[in-house]
Formats: sequence, C-alpha cells, structure tokens
Amino acid sequence: IESDVDGRIDQVAEKRTFVLPQRGSPFRITVKPRTNYVIEVDQTKRGRPAGLAPDLGLSPEDIRYNADRKLLMARIHNVGSKAVRGVRVAFYDGNPEEGGRLIGTQVIPNIEAPNDLEPKTVTVGVNYAIEKPTDIYVVIDPDDKIPDEITTFNNGAHKRLPEPDDAGEPAR
Repeated sequence: IESDVDGRIDQVAEKRTFVLPQRGSPFRITVKPRTNYVIEVDQTKRGRPAGLAPDLGLSPEDIRYNADRKLLMARIHNVGSKAVRGVRVAFYDGNPEEGGRLIGTQVIPNIEAPNDLEPKTVTVGVNYAIEKPTDIYVVIDPDDKIPDEITTFNNGAHKRLPEPDDAGEPAR
C-alpha cells in the first residue's frame, strides 16, 4: 500500500508467487477502493527463448453464415512465425464448454506464417441450416495438438447468427 504518495511501497498488502502458463496470461489483483497501491512484478525465472512458433486465431468478425447455401464459414489467421499443418477447426451450436452441440469439423491442410508481412488466412466451412438466431462457436485446435503455439487465447470465438439486418429482422 502506498500511503504517502512518494511512489514507493509503504506496506506490503500481499505477496504471491505464481507461474504464468504463457505469454499474455492475466492474473487477478483485488484492491480496496480509495487506496493507492504500488504493484511490483518480478520475473524470478527466465522464460523459454522466443523462437519460431505458430499462432492461429480468429475473432467474431471472422465467422459468417451464407443462408442461401446453408454454409457456416470461419476465416482462420496465422499471426505467428511458423507454418502449421493438419489443424482441426470445430464448429458448435452453443458454447462447447457448456454442452454446445458439435456441428462439424474441418481440417486445414496448411496455413503459412505471414513472414512476408502479408496476411495468411484460410477459410473453412461446414453445412448447417440455422432456423433461428443461434450462438455459433468456432474452436481452432480443440484437441490442443499444435506444439508451442504462442498463445491459445485467440483460438476460439463466437457470434450470434444469422445477424439481424438493418430493419431488425434476422438476415436470410
């Protein structure tokens, strides 16, 4: 706790040791209102050196539905520095962690790394008829088989489909 506004710790409120499983991992800190804190984080052990590693990802904007063809599609990006081969992508009706139903899977045979600074993406799809607004989840590498991926935080996304049109009606 920092009580005299000099920027230095006056009282240690809590001391913890923890291991971050991967770069970018969050950790929680509980603070009292109207109390100044100085938070120090020390690296006590060197992490593994950064090398070439894949990093596949998608966002809700990468999930689309073509009602005429009854086709769910997901654009998968490789934002890492190493190509990936044979990656499975799974589509779910509902959250898979809460019992969502598997719609289908596709395998990406190859997705190169953007080492030339040009985006590298592959679009995969599964046939599925959406009758009413539905939460569609897409999970990259659901079996966690990509070795040494930079982060897995971007390996899943969801979107409510079909999207409403401008009049507030569900899109076809």
